[in-house]
Amino acid sequence: MQTEYDVIIIGAGAVGGAAARRLCGCGLRLLCLEAGPDVASGISKANTGIIHSPALIPPGTLKSALSLQGRTAFPKLSSDLGFLYEECGALLLARGPEQEKAFDHYIEAGRKAYEALEAPAAPESGGDRAGDYRILRGRALRDAEPMLSPEVTAALFLPDTGRIIPYEYTAALFESAVAAGLDLRLGCAVTSVEKSGGGWEVTAGGGVFRSRFVINAAGHGAAALGEQAGFGDCGIGPVKGQYLILDREAGPKLGHILFQVPAPADKAKGKGILVTNTVYGNLMIGPDAESGTAADDVSTDLQTILSIIEGARLSVPGFDPAR
Repeated sequence: MQTEYDVIIIGAGAVGGAAARRLCGCGLRLLCLEAGPDVASGISKANTGIIHSPALIPPGTLKSALSLQGRTAFPKLSSDLGFLYEECGALLLARGPEQEKAFDHYIEAGRKAYEALEAPAAPESGGDRAGDYRILRGRALRDAEPMLSPEVTAALFLPDTGRIIPYEYTAALFESAVAAGLDLRLGCAVTSVEKSGGGWEVTAGGGVFRSRFVINAAGHGAAALGEQAGFGDCGIGPVKGQYLILDREAGPKLGHILFQVPAPADKAKGKGILVTNTVYGNLMIGPDAESGTAADDVSTDLQTILSIIEGARLSVPGFDPAR
């Protein structure tokens, strides 16, 4: 069994898969270690699958820059790897003049992100989409989404927003990487990461593996492994979110991903309750955001689901959660 590598990737989720695919063309010996029984067994199987507009991310941050670079890469990735991707755009919904005041902030954040991009966006990915940000009201708003709540007074149109199925995307990345030579070991939990000479020694699945570099993409387990490896700034606070996904025949059918302008007290909870169809047509609503839970807590509860339904109806009242 081979034990010497150039790079060891810990975690076979979306981040680990993207790293593996990118490195496979560099002539390196690559190993990916995954504790679960398959790729995308952790948080990568259970996120919203939204490719976000940089307008919804604080400008000047690394997250903003990577969001925009990643978004421009998805059309070609989808074509090359065969997973479904829709750049359907999003509407950020406001209920009343006070919430509408937030639009200028988001427009400015998006424009700053495009201005900071070192290389212009590729033409096939839509080019500079910041100029397409615009506010919809009245008939234009209702034409865009006829099923919106009458309490929605305006929306900010964000064309640079798309959606995928995250586990499909992750599987496609690893199929490509394995075909190019990646050594993928499933059911192989990492128990220790230690410095060893000029490289690293990783213990997993009863074996010891050595490499020049380690990529820590272990999801909720990344903080503990990082601290064990000697990095003290690996704070990751688990946040649990619950979703509701309806039958494909349950309406409504939406043309966009629908977000809500967050109330000031809710900004720390992320982008709030969204309403969207998946790329396969299921209506999906959620998530909430519960901090302080255990990293392995995947439980659901009726009270939270009912609150998500109530929140989603602020955007689109006409759906039956029983379906």
